[in-house]
Amino acid sequence: MNLDISLILVPIQKQENKIRETIDLLAEKYYFYPFVPHITVYHFGTTSLLNELIHFIDTSLGTAHPFNLELDNICYSDKFTKTLFANYKINSPLTHLYDTFHDEYKNIHDYQLAPHLSLIYKNNMKNEDKEKEIATLNLPKVLIIDKLCVITKENGSIVKEEDILQWNTARQVSFT
Repeated sequence: MNLDISLILVPIQKQENKIRETIDLLAEKYYFYPFVPHITVYHFGTTSLLNELIHFIDTSLGTAHPFNLELDNICYSDKFTKTLFANYKINSPLTHLYDTFHDEYKNIHDYQLAPHLSLIYKNNMKNEDKEKEIATLNLPKVLIIDKLCVITKENGSIVKEEDILQWNTARQVSFT
């Protein structure tokens, strides 16, 4: 079966809960579906390589350790998956993790790393509302990443709000 597959990074539980509260409040205010706070480290597009990928993760990430990501800025765009988001600085641990997958799978999908934490997935949100929310956000200056999850979705990429409801976690790896 072909699935849309992404690898996401999730912060430690305390930070995940705090960011999830922010996402939940924004979701209620702007009528969108909430989602897991995450940073995409690799997107594979639509493919059937799920079992191969899980095996690769299980054999390649045994020595992964938690690492930090420093907040760069908070932005917005008209792109659905980047309606309102926080950019994070690329560092050595993130680059190493990204390269692990890019070197192995760039022939499947040549994903380019752009670490960001989306806070809203919404079509047609007013820029004034985005700017207003940016002014009130209080995000951690440093995220501590301690999990990698394989997220799947049937029937293509995420392009509308309800697509988020089809996300499934196929595998989760905790960094030690």
